[in-house]
Amino acid sequence: ELIHRMKNANAPIFITFDLDFYDPAYFPGTGTPEPGGGSPHEIFSIFNEIKNDINLVGFDALELAPQFDSSNVSGVLAAKTLRELLLLF
Repeated sequence: ELIHRMKNANAPIFITFDLDFYDPAYFPGTGTPEPGGGSPHEIFSIFNEIKNDINLVGFDALELAPQFDSSNVSGVLAAKTLRELLLLF
């Protein structure tokens, strides 16, 4: 429903992406882990679905806490997520 509303909004859209959406298996570096959360494939598919149909004016990403991830996989996934958001323009 949200995707449908975004596509038909005909208004400027700003996306705030909360990185703790990701399951801790993919993104352990957050202060508020969400067991059972989403995967990169899920969110990147959503981004791909909306990219040509919304008037995106900006975005941000929240909740990266590198002190909780000594392997830095969260930092890498945060960067990939930001790249995918940039590709929406």
